[in-house]
Amino acid sequence: MGGKVWSPYELEIMEKHYSDTPKLELLKMLGDRTWHAILNQGRRMGLSGARINTGQFQRGHIRSVESRRKQAETISGENNVSKRPDVREKISKALDGKPKSEEHKRKMSITRKGKHFNSACEFKPGHIPSPKAIRNNMERLRRLNKDPAFQRKRLAGLRKVKEKIIRNTLKKLHERPTEPESKMIKIVKQRSLPFKYVGDGEVLIGGLNPDFVSTNGERKVLEVFGRVFHDPDKSFFKVPWKNQYFGRMAYYRQNGYDCLIIWDDELDDEEIVASKINEFLG
Repeated sequence: MGGKVWSPYELEIMEKHYSDTPKLELLKMLGDRTWHAILNQGRRMGLSGARINTGQFQRGHIRSVESRRKQAETISGENNVSKRPDVREKISKALDGKPKSEEHKRKMSITRKGKHFNSACEFKPGHIPSPKAIRNNMERLRRLNKDPAFQRKRLAGLRKVKEKIIRNTLKKLHERPTEPESKMIKIVKQRSLPFKYVGDGEVLIGGLNPDFVSTNGERKVLEVFGRVFHDPDKSFFKVPWKNQYFGRMAYYRQNGYDCLIIWDDELDDEEIVASKINEFLG
């Protein structure tokens, strides 16, 4: 059998976490292993889990008459979801940029014919802009690129797109709040500490999403760190400097914020955690 031999430590992780651990967390625990390798090892070990058994095609399965009748009802007449405007828009975006057959292009041409306001704006296959039009367009772009207001607007737009991507990614990666974050939320609420949970992507600082931000107007944030993800001495994979204890505090300081980091194994003693936060607040 080819490939890297699985160590006893990795096999122990598979035994304990394979069946009930989300995909991304399992990949982090087994940092040198691909998802394909993990699935194969799980099959060899006879492990079962939702990541393997859910949604697989069952060969030879014959659907019941009732099942086929229900499917026919969902795609007939007004029940056809593909005729809804929002669904049609999603289908259109999914097909955008994909190669289309000549027959498909012909039908599209027929459906679009006559829907232009005038002949000047109608699409002309093979049309090549004149040298003058190309030159005018290039000069316009050069002027805009030299305009500070345009540059600021362009960068602001790019920043918004980047933040939207980060927020959507954070929401998809994990269910929020995590168990350690929930413990911190409880401590903050019980002691009326001036912090709000924003770890679901609500607030971004320099591209990072803190777990808690101050609600009293001070530029202070709280982070709850898990040893397995942020401590290079205990992590299963290489931890970037920005995700380590001192690196994270330095990064927030560069963006004008003070940061207090609480480790997940400290949360069992609520009094010590509350004391650290009060000292951080001054």
